[in-house]
Amino acid sequence: MMWMWVGSLFLACSSPPMSGDVNHARDGQRQRANPLNMPHDVVMNSASSSSVHEATSGHQVEVPVMELLGHVDPRNHPDFSPIPAVYSSREGLVLRTEARDSLVAMADAARKEGLQFIVLSATRTFDHQVAIWERKWKRPAYMGWGNLSKAQDILNYSAMPGSSRHHWGTDVDIFSLETHDFHSGEGAELLAWMRSHAARFGFEEVYDDNPLRTGYRPEPWHWSFMPLAGPFLNRLNEALEDSSFQAFDGFAGSEYADSLEIVARYMHGLASKTP
Repeated sequence: MMWMWVGSLFLACSSPPMSGDVNHARDGQRQRANPLNMPHDVVMNSASSSSVHEATSGHQVEVPVMELLGHVDPRNHPDFSPIPAVYSSREGLVLRTEARDSLVAMADAARKEGLQFIVLSATRTFDHQVAIWERKWKRPAYMGWGNLSKAQDILNYSAMPGSSRHHWGTDVDIFSLETHDFHSGEGAELLAWMRSHAARFGFEEVYDDNPLRTGYRPEPWHWSFMPLAGPFLNRLNEALEDSSFQAFDGFAGSEYADSLEIVARYMHGLASKTP
């Protein structure tokens, strides 16, 4: 079901997932960052983490609620900015400017510690998420599966269109989309640094390995800029309460959104320290 809200957001800046036989990566394919030693293609003044955070928390921005559902053209939107190529796995990755600036400050700090910091995925539109979802839906490995079970298995690592935090322009996937890459070596070092320092820049690990958390499986690569993402989720909660939306629609399996408790179990299946 496709959420249809009118208005804008004014902010001051089930059962456990099934285990399946289908191998998932967030974008539908295995991805691992390769070392990049390119010079910056964008000249920036990297503010300290505290000043970036203070500037964001004091900044006011008006965000149409439809944008939170992915109905936005982020590459041609004045509130979005590109992530510098030195920190990107490919061209065209963007975030809301407040999140991008804090990400760059964090990435600079990580690089100074000798860590490999590469963004694999950032803002995604509704249509982009539909393409990811439906590519997985059509996998030959699902032959013989019931549609409800198929949807639940896809939800291990991929959000239903309209419910992804990547729609908001606040979230990034970094380094690798394979959990085992964070168990040792460079991935383990980066994850340990992020868990110790990312909060200073406003970023939180939203899908941790707490066994009591519902929804998606652990994603050590997924980090969210909470000064914006927190208020965005609160606004979606308000829309749920006043019933000012319509159901998910427009993609395969959307009819199972209610029975799978997409909002309660997945959108709210966050790390306990995350608002």
